[in-house]
Amino acid sequence: METLARLVVNVVDLAEAEGRSLRRSLVHFFITLGLSAATALLTVLGLAFIVYGVFGLLRRAVGPEFSALIIGLLAIGLGLVVARLVKARSV
Repeated sequence: METLARLVVNVVDLAEAEGRSLRRSLVHFFITLGLSAATALLTVLGLAFIVYGVFGLLRRAVGPEFSALIIGLLAIGLGLVVARLVKARSV
């Protein structure tokens, strides 16, 4: 009977330890997820302001239509570079 009681106590202790480990892992995961989302948002906003600034400079020099074309091509090129980096990293 004592052996059975020790087994039950050990199983409960193990479950408690695993629960603490799971909680720590989940907290770490959600902190990382939140920081990653904030980083992505700030990066996108920064890139948007850079594109807006370059568009403003080009608009004064070559007109709004041609500057929109140049900015669009640059954005597509940057998107292709990022896609290639992601593909190379995931393979």
